[in-house]
Amino acid sequence: MNANYNFAFLDEGSKREIRRAVLKAVAIPGYQVPFGSREIPIVRGWGTGGIQLTLSLIGPDDVLKVIDQGSDESVNAVNIKKFVGLCTDVRTTADTREATLIQTRHRIPEIPLSNRQILVLQVPIPEPLRIVEAREEVTKQMHAECDYAPIWLQLYESLVKYKKVTVASEYPCMVEGRYIMNPSPIPKFDNPKLHGAECLYLFGAGREKKIYAIPPYTRVVSLAFDDVPFERESFAGRRCRLCGSENTFLDEIFDAQTGEKVYQCSDTSYCREVRSRPKPQDQNLGRCPNPAGSKLPAPSYKKGSRGRVPLRGSGRSPEVREPVLSVKNLIVRYGEGCPACQENLEKNRCAVCKTVWAANDISLDVYPGEVLGIVGESGSGKTTLMRSLYFDFVPTSGSAVLRDYKDGQKNIWDTSAAERRMIKNKIMGMVYQNPVLGLRMDYSAASNIAEKIIAAGSRNAGQMTERAAELLEAVEIMTSRMSEAPKNFSGGMQQRVQISKALANNPALLLLDEVTTGLDLSVQAKVLDLIRKIKSMYGISILLVSHDLAVIRMLADRTVVMLDGKIVESGLTDQILEDPQHAYTQQLVHSLI
Repeated sequence: MNANYNFAFLDEGSKREIRRAVLKAVAIPGYQVPFGSREIPIVRGWGTGGIQLTLSLIGPDDVLKVIDQGSDESVNAVNIKKFVGLCTDVRTTADTREATLIQTRHRIPEIPLSNRQILVLQVPIPEPLRIVEAREEVTKQMHAECDYAPIWLQLYESLVKYKKVTVASEYPCMVEGRYIMNPSPIPKFDNPKLHGAECLYLFGAGREKKIYAIPPYTRVVSLAFDDVPFERESFAGRRCRLCGSENTFLDEIFDAQTGEKVYQCSDTSYCREVRSRPKPQDQNLGRCPNPAGSKLPAPSYKKGSRGRVPLRGSGRSPEVREPVLSVKNLIVRYGEGCPACQENLEKNRCAVCKTVWAANDISLDVYPGEVLGIVGESGSGKTTLMRSLYFDFVPTSGSAVLRDYKDGQKNIWDTSAAERRMIKNKIMGMVYQNPVLGLRMDYSAASNIAEKIIAAGSRNAGQMTERAAELLEAVEIMTSRMSEAPKNFSGGMQQRVQISKALANNPALLLLDEVTTGLDLSVQAKVLDLIRKIKSMYGISILLVSHDLAVIRMLADRTVVMLDGKIVESGLTDQILEDPQHAYTQQLVHSLI
């Protein structure tokens, strides 16, 4: 080794930065720690993140083992060992037990590792949420809020389509009950080795500039439903052609001589050790979820029951006159405003500062079992009110309380992101005018309904499927189409799937925003009949927005008329339509005649 060349290639400043990141990752298991990854002139497939971790941690007394796809003899493994050897002069080995530092990708050795060993895994994509959300700022927020429902939805969608979870590698796992982690591109066969292991696992993603860790004796549980346990790959009836092992991870190989498929241990070091034993010995080393010497019990791959989702109506009594929803003095303003803003409004825009008052001092109540209609022309503030209630818009001021949240004592607009998700998923349901806003168009109809149930805490796949079937039948969609995606449905069917999704957790309040707009008349009639049927079946309170008085007449018990962001008239629907008092309401009614 050149004495003038820095030990292990990296400069000391880079190594110190990486070591600091490693310490933070060890202190917060499963958390992705950013670090200033260096551009290193290495070939594709070597894994710059793994290389940098290895070069930062290795010392003169270490013994290095490098494996690729489980093999010590692959081109990448041989070249990485050669590279590290040239810039450190440390000893290398193919013996798993002898190594103190192991760099790998795709596999964890079959032999359980000890507390004197560090396993470095090369990671191509560290973010487990990337498959459901491309924006990094959003995934950071989801991790901060433990919002992992989309990951569970991915697993459920696989069950709907294929009757089993088909994820074969990078199977997501929960670390210490806090962070969902991507365990690198290892097969899910290796996931149980992460739980309670004695060694330190380090994961390095150079291109993504992230490091994360699983310290010794850490609780690591692969995600699974209550009624669908986690299962590793099965090689039942197959054995390694070289050593005869039956319970290791086997690679399928085409034998050119016989023209048949044969199987061989992926871990070449383990296979070599088994063949070198003078007598047949236990070949199940490392195969149990709880490796020998682990200080933790084997993990349960079923989450604890979170409670069954009711499969019938809410049972709320319409005789109770306490409002389900009470809105007071809602203001949604776009612009800074000025001292005389509200006195200088032309329609809903200030003539002086051009501030738009989308909702201007709105107050209303919705009572149990009633349909409250909100009518007005486009731009009157109807949708602003509705989407503010569903947290799509942030109000400038005002309050809204729900009877079923904190006994109506807390303003829902003064809540945390986690509390808002709970309100949206358990207490309210929303049906948008455009189904694209309310549905995952590429997911199955069953998964769209299950999304709300998962977000509310349920982890029982069978109950989700049962609930989805019940609700789809209620909106007259054949259960044979449960596994189809809404993008293949007509506009009316998409709205019916949206309604089913909104009802998934028996909400106290259903928000309907122009649900019949853009539909053919015959389809409109079916959707309106469905809403009346739902009101009758579930006794649910409904806030219904529409610019169509015919819809309001058919469905609403009481009606609020909005104009330029304000409520200009309210009362019983029959009273509003038969004896309108405000000039604008009179104009609306006249247009219906």
